[in-house]
Amino acid sequence: MFILVFIIVFGDLVYETRALCPASSFTNPDSGICYWYNPSLVTATACNTSCVLNGGIIGEIPDENSQLFLMQHFQSVGVTGGIWVGVNDIDAELNFRTWDGYPQSYFNWRLGQPNGYPLDAGATEQDCMAMFTTDNFRWQDKPCGDNYMCLCSYRSCKLKIIIAI
Repeated sequence: MFILVFIIVFGDLVYETRALCPASSFTNPDSGICYWYNPSLVTATACNTSCVLNGGIIGEIPDENSQLFLMQHFQSVGVTGGIWVGVNDIDAELNFRTWDGYPQSYFNWRLGQPNGYPLDAGATEQDCMAMFTTDNFRWQDKPCGDNYMCLCSYRSCKLKIIIAI
């Protein structure tokens, strides 16, 4: 379902399409990204499927502001444990992309991470990223088959149209 919103501010027309975020979502006021999570432990693939079915992707964290926003939110509601982050290097080792294919430029790695390469004999590939509340929300590369909480996000789309009067 989509809602069409028009806002006029100082002679500018802002056109925004926005999917309805789930009732349990929380929105970063700076980025406009809304987030929701499921405390059930699931694999990264199951998390992605759940997010997509609800119109989103695995939790997008495009910058430090978003990281701090999520950290403060999860601390305020008492969430503990591992949480899937919307970044992976499934297609090419160390080529980190969001689950919808965009290059990722912000990272909040734990010291010594990523460490899932080169693959030692018998080791499991670590192509998916999770952040851990017990490690100040630092990121680690983990096997996609591990089970962590699922964070989803929806990125609002904005197109600014300037009207000359």
